[in-house]
This record gives sequence, structure tokens and C-alpha cells, in this order.
Amino acid sequence: MSLVPTPPPLWANTLYTPPATNDFSRAGGARRMIFSLLPLTLLACLAAPLAADEQFSLEPLLVLGDSPELPMDAISQSGSRLGLSVRETPATMEVIDQQRMQERGVRDTTEAVTGAAGFTSGNTGGNLSGFSARGFNDVAILYDGIGFGRPGMFARPQGSWIYQRVETLSGPASILHGEGATAGAVNFVPRRPNPNATETDLLMSAGSFNSTRVAAGHGGPTGVDGLSLRIDGERQSSDGYTDNSNLRRDTISASLRYDASDRLRITANLVYLDDSLPPYWGAPVDPERGEPGRDLARSNFNARDASIEGEEWRLTLDVDYQLRDNVQLRNRFYAYDAERDWVNVESSEITNGELRQRFAFSLDHFHSTLANRSEVLVSHSLFGREARSSLGLEVSRDDYETNRSRRPDIDRDVGDRNNPDTGSVREIGFDRSESVYHTKRDTLALFGENQLLLGGGFSLISGLRGEVVRLDAKENDSGDGEFNNDRKSFNTSDARLGFLWETGPRLALFGQASTGSRLALNINTPRVDQLDRRFERSRGFELGLRGQSVTDAWEWQAVAFDMEKRNRLVNDPDEPNRQRQVGRQTSQGLELSGLVKPLSRLTVEANATVLNAELRDEAGLDGNTPANVPERLGNLWATWDITHRASAQAQVRYVGAAEANNANTLEIPSHTVLNLSGELALDQHWTLAARLRNVTDELYYTQAQFGPQFYVGDGRSVELELRASF
Repeated sequence: MSLVPTPPPLWANTLYTPPATNDFSRAGGARRMIFSLLPLTLLACLAAPLAADEQFSLEPLLVLGDSPELPMDAISQSGSRLGLSVRETPATMEVIDQQRMQERGVRDTTEAVTGAAGFTSGNTGGNLSGFSARGFNDVAILYDGIGFGRPGMFARPQGSWIYQRVETLSGPASILHGEGATAGAVNFVPRRPNPNATETDLLMSAGSFNSTRVAAGHGGPTGVDGLSLRIDGERQSSDGYTDNSNLRRDTISASLRYDASDRLRITANLVYLDDSLPPYWGAPVDPERGEPGRDLARSNFNARDASIEGEEWRLTLDVDYQLRDNVQLRNRFYAYDAERDWVNVESSEITNGELRQRFAFSLDHFHSTLANRSEVLVSHSLFGREARSSLGLEVSRDDYETNRSRRPDIDRDVGDRNNPDTGSVREIGFDRSESVYHTKRDTLALFGENQLLLGGGFSLISGLRGEVVRLDAKENDSGDGEFNNDRKSFNTSDARLGFLWETGPRLALFGQASTGSRLALNINTPRVDQLDRRFERSRGFELGLRGQSVTDAWEWQAVAFDMEKRNRLVNDPDEPNRQRQVGRQTSQGLELSGLVKPLSRLTVEANATVLNAELRDEAGLDGNTPANVPERLGNLWATWDITHRASAQAQVRYVGAAEANNANTLEIPSHTVLNLSGELALDQHWTLAARLRNVTDELYYTQAQFGPQFYVGDGRSVELELRASF
């Protein structure tokens, strides 16, 4: 029996039967224009193998190592499947490699991503590793190019040591990464073996709040011809800035690479994560001050024995085969298995001078995924021009089970807010058998991408993806495990059309139009009565200019963008308990980024984002700014090489004010955080670093949740680090 129904034609609009206004009634002309031009992609992908005798050569099997010194020369898996560098791709991407993470003092994946232009952290207790970009929070999170569902369900902040690089992509990315990538994508790529040299890396650090970090890695060729390996491990622990916010995080990554010949390479990677994350859900806003204030900044009003724990395994197996000089075959099998458990008092509130706990939640997750992606990459000629095309098929099966218990009205007084009695979760009386979900999600996707060189430095890049999702859901059913026909199939198609014009050897104009899609229901825990919901649809336009000096002393990029998401769920003003898919969200803005070496020993890197985000077609909220969307962002790093052995760095991050709720009745203040660091090379292997984070001890808030509850950022801290490379 077929896994899923036969997919629709890739150039068709969404085939799930919606009202006539489903897909961009106001922007429908632009969407139709994209799809009318993109049959060229399908033609190129299908015709490429037929024209194999007249093809141009592909590069040898690509080994994605550390990024070159200048970020735009880095090759990214996130922005294209054609093996293009950031400079060659008509999209806004950034690649932060391991070297840059160490130079910036990055400790975890959240710190790595928020250094990219336009990205902010959406981390909350209920969305442990979420990100927003360009005013939207629908950013796909990928591990080695793979997503496992809604980020809020599976993604967790992790130590940065095991990752070779972190890649960010702004704008709708469903053409590359499927349903869910309506605003962008973040990809964490593990370290891989170096087949040409033996490498050993060490890192040890200690700092404020009893924080420690120990990491090590070793790899290189083995005694077996063609076989190389790499293994990395990291442990992080901390008592946390706030009370009762202990952190423990253990991560191991092991990778094998076997070069069977100069045409065949097999690579396997296994990642294991075991963590206990800080059970912190923020501090309640004091109504008289409009913020928690410094006296509550380090308090945690969760139960004293609350916990957020998880364990997961991720396996990828890659086979790359150079069939001919111009034809490369790739296959990736991946598997994922995770268990998660948390029990927390998530919400607290100050009312009439009393601080009271409000909402408690207990749940577990059992989550597994099996999938396979096959693709062919061909370098060929099309209409007498050089071209490169990829065509692929992806299938996946995702199995998710959760048992949960909610207590929305515990209404417990904690007493003295400066010395609170937060109680125990055992006193609440959870019963996880109250609410049981079991979902199975089957996905079939066909995708293609093409780069066509038209001459004169001008190239077109286009892409198509057709995707079918079948979702089976069982809710509170203690039957024999069958899903009782509570199932639904969803079809969607997405596209991208972009151009790149190299007007000179160091200057390029680029732009693209792209679409994205996301199921409006939570694909991991949908209620059966939600299975008639449609896709949220997004479209994005961007136009940019990037340049680089002849001497490689500087590079820069400026991008203007316009994004819109339709079919948002909004409350029905006539039926308060009903939601309708009629809302929109829009965002327009400008992003600037650059790197300059004004002096031989001074390097300055910076980025800034200015945007205007609004909610549309929602009663009472039309024209409001979405919650937790700062409309001004900026990062700056200045590194001074004092001598050939010593350097100093200053980092400044600015986050503008944001609204705490969609009603715009409460504001999260803006903040600026300054970090300082210095490094000394003790010899050719060992480096000593000292860091002072949040130098001014700025009191700042990163997010709002449940409306009047703010997440407090870390205060001033010091850190001493010793690392080595052999």
C-alpha cells in the first residue's frame, strides 16, 4: 500500500480545497507569476540526464570543511542543494563556523544564531529552542539539514562544541526544507572527520554562577585505507543566574567517513544528547512598574522540584557517488529517537500585591523519525548555456506520543516574593492519563532546483517542491492502537525564483521571490477537531546588493525585504470559542551586514536590521505589532590583534523594544549588552581566554510569555577559558 497519496503536479497551487481566498488573493498575481516561470526548473531537472554527453564537469565530491576567512565564501547546505557559496546564492544567508564561535565566546546554539542578522531568540519554557527572523517566528530548525517536526516539540538549546558550523537562511524556505519553513531556517552541522590530518581539540572553562564547560574532540585518518573518524564530547553545567535554574548538558558526536574510491564516499554521524535544562519560566510583571524589576530578577517562581529533561539520538548515513564527471548521486538516511519529560508551574502573576502561581503542566514525549532523501546533481547545458540541476525525492515517517496533565487554576500564594515558598509539583496532583495524543505523520516530497548561467555575470536560480503530508491522530482513545480514521491528507507546493547579476568582479545584485507553507495545526499534538485546518502560506520578496574589496579587506551586504503570511488563525469575534484562518501578518525591512579591516590588526564585523511588522485582518488587533518582535536589532564585534599572540574583542548587541502581547498593552524594554574578552596564545597549541559578559550588569528581558511574564537575561559574569588544538 502506498505510503501517501500520489502528489499533485509540482507547479500547481495548494490542492487542499479551501475557500477562494486561501492563497494570496491580494498577492495572487505575484504567486502566479512565480509558478508560471518555474516549469523551466522542472524542464531543466528532467532534461539534464538526457543531455549528459554535452555536460560540464562537477567539482569533485564536495567536502564541507570549515568556512573560509570571509563569510561570503562559505558553502552552505541551507540555501541551496547545488553546492553554491553564500556569494553565489540569491538569498540572505550566514555561516558561523566553529572558529568564529570560539572567537565570539559562543557556548550554545542560541548564542550562535542570535549573532546572525535579523535573528532573535524565541526561547521559552514551552519553546526551548525557538527563533524568529524578519518579524516571524516560523523558523525551521534543522540538524545536519534535517527537521523533525515543530521546533517547540523537539528542538533544545545545545552546546556548540560538536558543531562544525551554524547556518542561517532568511525568508520562506519551504522549497528546500519543506512544510514549516515559512520565515527561514537554521541548520546545525556536526563536525566531520578530516581524512588528511589528525586533529585534537580541547576546551575547559569556569565562571560565575558555578558554571563549567569541558569539551574535547579527536579525529583523523585511521589505519584502514580510506577510513577516517572524529569524536567530540561536551559537558556543560551551571547553577544559573536565577534561583533553582540548574543546567546540565552532555553531548557526544561520533562520525565515520569511508572514501571507498575517488568516486564513492560513505559518511555516518551519530549524536547523543542528555540534558536537564533550567526549569525557568520568567518573572511576573509588577503592574506598578510595567516590568518585574531588579528585586525579582533572580527569583524563580516555578516549583522547587520542577524539571525539564530530555534524551535523544540522531543518526545520519550519507552515500555520495560520482557517477560521471558531471553526475553526482546522493542519498541520506536518517533516524531520530527522543524521550522528554517535564513538570512545571509555568505561570505566575502579581495581583493586588500578592504573587500567585497560576498554571501548572506535566507531560512526556516519545518521539521517533525514520526518513530517506535521494537526489541527483547534474552539471549540463541548457539552451546552449551552462547549468546545474538537482532532482530529489524525500520520504519520512514521524511517530509522536505524549501524555499530559494541565492544572490551569492552582492559584497558590507564594508568600514573601523575596523569599517565596514555591511548593512542590507533588502537591499539585497531576494525572498524565487525562490527555493522551498519538500522531503519525507520513511525508512524501519531490523537489528540484536549477542554476542557469546566462552570460554577462547573470544567472537564474529556480526551485520547486511538491509535498504531501498524511496525518493520523488519536486523542484520548484507549482502544487497540488503531487511529479510528481520524486522518487527513494535506498537499502543498512551493517555489523560488531568483537572480544573481555579478556587475563586476567584486559586486553583485541579487533578488528572489519565494513561498512557504506551514500547517496551521500543531502537527505533533493536533486535536481531532482541528484536522480540517489549512496551510498557512507565506511569500517573500527580497532585493540585495553585496560587494567585496579586491584586497579582501572588507565585504558588505544590503538587503530589502517584504514578507507576508496568510491564513493565520484568529479569534472569531462572533464566536469566542472558535478560530478562523483569515488573518495576515506582514513585515517589511532592511538588513545591513559587513566585515571590514580598517587596520592590519583591527577587524570589525557588524549587522543591523530595521523592520515594520504588523498584524492584519484581525478584529481589534489590525495594525498592531506581533508579540515578541523587536523592530530594531544590531550586533557589532571589534577584534584588535595587540600582538601576534594577544588579542582583545568587544561585542555589543542591541535589541529594540518589543510588544509583550498582540494587543500591544505592555512593552518589553529595549536593551544593549556589552561583552569584553581577551586571548593570549601561550604557545602554538594552547590559548588562554578571559571574558566579562554583560559588563554594565544591564537588567534586560529576552521574551514575554503568558502576557505579563518576562524572561530575565543573565547578569554580569566572568569566565576563564583554556583551549588547545593539536
